[in-house]
Amino acid sequence: MTHKELVKKARTWLKKVAKCSVVVTERGSTNSPEIPDAIGWKSARHSILVECKASRADFRKDADKWFRLKGGMGQTRYYLAPLGIIPKEEVPPGWGLLEIVGPLVRVTVECDLICMDEMRSWAEMPLLIAVVRRLQYQNSELRKQLRKVRNKRRGTDSN
Repeated sequence: MTHKELVKKARTWLKKVAKCSVVVTERGSTNSPEIPDAIGWKSARHSILVECKASRADFRKDADKWFRLKGGMGQTRYYLAPLGIIPKEEVPPGWGLLEIVGPLVRVTVECDLICMDEMRSWAEMPLLIAVVRRLQYQNSELRKQLRKVRNKRRGTDSN
C-alpha cells in the first residue's frame, strides 16, 4: 500500500470514525517544520494526528524528528500502517496504532494520552492559518471568475 493510499484511509477514518469536522492532509506552513499526513479536529481543542507509514524504515526514521519527541501537533496521536509493519511494542508512549486490515482501519493500540496541551495547540496554529489563507485566496479567485461571468452576461466587460 502506498503512502498516498494510507493518507486517503487516514482522512476517511478521521471523518467517519473519529468524527472530525475539519480534516487537513499533507499541508504544511512556512512557520512550522511539521507537515502532518492527516490531522483532524473534533472540537476547537481536540485534534487527532495520524502519521502514515508504508514501511518499517519510515516508521523508525520518524522517531528521530524533534517534534515527535517534544511538542508537535496532535492532542491525540496515531500511526497508521498496513498490518504487521509496526510492532505493537514499538509504538511510542502517548501514541496509538491504526492498522489496515483488508478494506478496514482497525485500532490496534489505543492512544493512551489525550492531553490538552497548549504547546501542541500552538504547533497547530500556523497550519490552521495557512489553510484559512489558502481558502481566502481561492475564494477571492472564485469571486473574480464569477464577476467576469456576470459581466459577460450583462454585456459589460469591466472588472
